[in-house]
Amino acid sequence: MTNKYSVMLKKLYDINLGNPVKMGLENSNALYKLLGDPLSNIPIIHVTGTNGKGSVTLKLSECFRHHNLRTGLFISPHISSFRERIQVDTEKISEEEFMVCVYSTIINKGSITFIYVFIYAFIQSLNFCL
Repeated sequence: MTNKYSVMLKKLYDINLGNPVKMGLENSNALYKLLGDPLSNIPIIHVTGTNGKGSVTLKLSECFRHHNLRTGLFISPHISSFRERIQVDTEKISEEEFMVCVYSTIINKGSITFIYVFIYAFIQSLNFCL
């Protein structure tokens, strides 16, 4: 783990300290429109429930990959590295890509998950997002 990556990861974790969570999707929807609706043409599968979400999304991702479809994956929480949360075709986001996304998030002071996932997905050509 590089020093720059460690610093950016700390900034990511510190972004909401002392700031109350703003409920609702108003800011996220506004940002999504500013980004040009990057996922409007990509099917999205949202897996919910109490247990097994990570396993289900990983299995779906592998199924799509078996059929030569590019798959973006967002899972939370992570096990050992924050980079596990964002993957394309089972490859974790690189430290460099992570730093670009987090920097963009810090500048925009928006919903971290929303900005992070959509900026990363925006620069990939995906067939599915899970």
